[in-house]
Amino acid sequence: MATSNKGQLLQRMGVNLDGNIASVLVESIAYGIFLYLFVESTAIFMRRGLHTWPSRVTFITSLVTLLLHSVHLVTFVIGLFLSVKAALLGDPATIGDVSRVLASRDEIFPLILVENWVDQLEIYISDGVVIWRAWVLFSDARRWMMSLPVALFLGSIATGLGYLATIVTLPAYLALQTRQPVLPFRLVTAHLALSFVTNVVATMLIAYRLWAHRKLLGKLRQASRSAAQNVLVILVESGTAYCVVQLVRMVIYCAQASGAAGSPEFYVSLVMTSLATSATAMYPTVVIMFVNQQRTITECFGLDDTLDGHRPPAGDVEYRAATPGHMSFASPPTRTRTVATRSCSLQESLSGRSATAPDPGGAGDLEKASFVDSTRKSTAGRQVQTAPF
Repeated sequence: MATSNKGQLLQRMGVNLDGNIASVLVESIAYGIFLYLFVESTAIFMRRGLHTWPSRVTFITSLVTLLLHSVHLVTFVIGLFLSVKAALLGDPATIGDVSRVLASRDEIFPLILVENWVDQLEIYISDGVVIWRAWVLFSDARRWMMSLPVALFLGSIATGLGYLATIVTLPAYLALQTRQPVLPFRLVTAHLALSFVTNVVATMLIAYRLWAHRKLLGKLRQASRSAAQNVLVILVESGTAYCVVQLVRMVIYCAQASGAAGSPEFYVSLVMTSLATSATAMYPTVVIMFVNQQRTITECFGLDDTLDGHRPPAGDVEYRAATPGHMSFASPPTRTRTVATRSCSLQESLSGRSATAPDPGGAGDLEKASFVDSTRKSTAGRQVQTAPF
């Protein structure tokens, strides 16, 4: 009987090692990609400079996510080493002993806690990025539309912290694997679901702004695609991609909880979890690199070499920057005099007003006053002020 129990224990340890090795390999490859993207994005920032606070926020966010994911990978590798040590190294006579396995669990559990905290922080940062991008697209009069995604975001944070609070001990964490008690499992499931819905709602609000802009362009009979439309498209696309990542995380977590150790679902869920975790951490940096590959989008996000720090004359809408949030697009000069441009304030640009002009048409004047400028093809005098994402 003792030999049979020892064999079963060794088999379970082998299954876990297989899954963890596969996960570490996948996460290491993804980390290499992340590191490359971070170096490239850092080079972009160094060339353009960190003169504006949105640029600094973007860079710091990318740096923090890289550091967090570095900690996640290091703790994962150390935990794998300790697992291998417990299973294969040491006195052959003690390999497979229950006492040795329990001792290795006590060593590995603090690393598991670190991984869980880092994972939650990465989700909070990426969710916050999506919330902020939607937030800056709405003027103060319409900020109430952000109430739902902000409430969902806060709910996601609360349930995530509640989940972490329920697994502070090793017995509680091991019980989570069998869903007994059910509270930790329900909390983490609610956290993932709220995170997913948060991003869906925020992305839908951005898509609404894109729809309203395209509808206005149709009324104005503007056939060309405006620079502002490019920005909104990239926001919707990147937000949709992140929604897919969140959905994958939620589905694979449920599959992992229901799949038996050693089953195909077990291995697939471990590998996909590593991929989803890496994708969540890379999200802010990937967006930076993606927009840098599109020339007009690059200009819209401020990754352009022609930056100017002056403000246009008050009341001159033709020279006023068009700014959905902090993303600004100033029309090039069309008169004989030289005009130095700078983006207007957030509230002013979203309401479609110049510094002195009234707002006759409400929020729609944002597009009327600013997006008509997109038909002018010259970009010699264009100045942009960055948005964080």
